[in-house]
Amino acid sequence: LPWPSSVTRFLHIMVVIYEVNIDVDADTEQAFLEWLSDKHIQDMLAFQGFQDAAIYKRLASDEGRDDGRSLLTVQYRVASREDLDAYIRDHAAKMRGEGLELFGERFSASRRILHEQQVFSAAT
Repeated sequence: LPWPSSVTRFLHIMVVIYEVNIDVDADTEQAFLEWLSDKHIQDMLAFQGFQDAAIYKRLASDEGRDDGRSLLTVQYRVASREDLDAYIRDHAAKMRGEGLELFGERFSASRRILHEQQVFSAAT
């Protein structure tokens, strides 16, 4: 069966989401967010294929935690897997090193790569 037109119109915009999940000391959160917003994300968006980024605050209570840590997620929308692979190969070590140099063990980060499959929109 052919794809419904509501799906085929989105096939050309399939992107990759590069997600970074951050766990930061609560007393470091403000300085970390300032660096993240003012410097790090701006530098990331200068790389080929990086289109936009969003910062999300995760509530520790939603994740069954009460350890005084602040939880953040950054999602970068990247045009293609090739662009993301080039970033990882050529720039990731330097970019990660900047955070470690500034904040040391006061934060940790894990990463996921999400491949968009389908996009749905509310009817207008």
